[in-house]
Amino acid sequence: MFHNTQNDQVNPCFLKLFLIVALAVSTTLSLAQEKKPIHAPDALPGVELEMLTPDYWIGLNIDADNIIMTPEEIKEFNQKNRTNTRTNGYIRHNNCI
Repeated sequence: MFHNTQNDQVNPCFLKLFLIVALAVSTTLSLAQEKKPIHAPDALPGVELEMLTPDYWIGLNIDADNIIMTPEEIKEFNQKNRTNTRTNGYIRHNNCI
């Protein structure tokens, strides 16, 4: 059945069936594995660990305690960004508003 009796070779039908079954099993096993989420690296290239702390960025600004924008200025700034054609597509596409 598995061997061709005339020249002692594997039957071509058996070989095809074996390959089909092997492919089906490997596909099923790969689909059955749970997909794991992809996480961003802890630090990107060129980013020092200290840059991941607020103190680093606050230390760069001499006037870190001064108010940069009032609540009204922040609202105006955000409104301009929402209507800006350069950022509008990104903001709407990513459900930022």
